[in-house]
Amino acid sequence: MKFSNLIENIEIIGFDLDDTLWNNHPVINEAVDEQFLFLSKYLPNFSLEHLRHKFQIIVQQLISKNPIECEDMTNLRMSALSEFCNQFELESPVAKQAFEAFYVKRQAVTLYPQTKPLLSLLKKHFTVVAISNGNVDLHQIGIAHLFDLHWQAGRDGRAKPHPEMLLRLKDVFNVTMDNVLYVGDSYKNDLGAAKAAGCYSVVIPSAVEQHDVSYERLITFDDLQQFYDECKRQLA
Repeated sequence: MKFSNLIENIEIIGFDLDDTLWNNHPVINEAVDEQFLFLSKYLPNFSLEHLRHKFQIIVQQLISKNPIECEDMTNLRMSALSEFCNQFELESPVAKQAFEAFYVKRQAVTLYPQTKPLLSLLKKHFTVVAISNGNVDLHQIGIAHLFDLHWQAGRDGRAKPHPEMLLRLKDVFNVTMDNVLYVGDSYKNDLGAAKAAGCYSVVIPSAVEQHDVSYERLITFDDLQQFYDECKRQLA
């Protein structure tokens, strides 16, 4: 499929956020480090490795008990921190403070150079939406004005690859899936959701992963710059 043919009928372009519009791995690593450094001040007799291990056990237990509820990343982390503090006999406000330590760093993203120009160009021609499994705050990172809405897993629907949030676009904007293009970095989550919803998909892979590329509504690009260049050719 040619991008020029695809774009003719598109009315809504949806974006994944983490690892599509910025490199999220160092951001999350630093945020998690900050969380455990904060907690270690209250638990100086335990190593950071021990605290991490205990926290991960709690996370997995919560997911096992209620996997759908845990698709909300904010609720999952807050619930895990609350249980963590309970097990270590820390006062309950410490859980909220630990989350805040994490969340401040979680917003410290460095946008790819093409992110703002790309979104600005597309917003002149389409409804542009953010549909993410993560919990970044678009206002804090300075790009909320470039989206018409922002939906997050748990708060606004099931996490990808479940197609619920993509399918909601039909009712909210009175379109069909033939009018929707979803852009992401993951074949599993982003392409998976697009295939299940029946919309068009652009994948800009952020990592090597096994994938099925037989979907007839899929176009891949090597990086965000290549996608931006193609959008400029078709729209500018």
